Amino acid sequence: MCFKGNWIQGKPKGIAIQFVNGSKYEGNFKDKMHFVEGLGKCTLSDGMVYEGKFRSLVPHGYGKIYKENGEILYDGNMENGAFGGEIICVF
Repeated sequence: MCFKGNWIQGKPKGIAIQFVNGSKYEGNFKDKMHFVEGLGKCTLSDGMVYEGKFRSLVPHGYGKIYKENGEILYDGNMENGAFGGEIICVF
């Protein structure tokens, strides 16, 4: 894992984490790198993207999933990394 950002009072205040598998997270951190909180963007190594709310580095709340070509695949709520609530799914 590679972190890009600043350390303020011993805590990361960052903008990006690059994971060993090639995935990347861009967004807010709360106190620790593994505690991602709030709005962010996760790009997977296959090019798919999730943009939306996170809690503890897991999609949680409203967000969208995009295919590599930019088409929306999913638009709705996530609950602890799983689809939940009212959604729009495009195939």
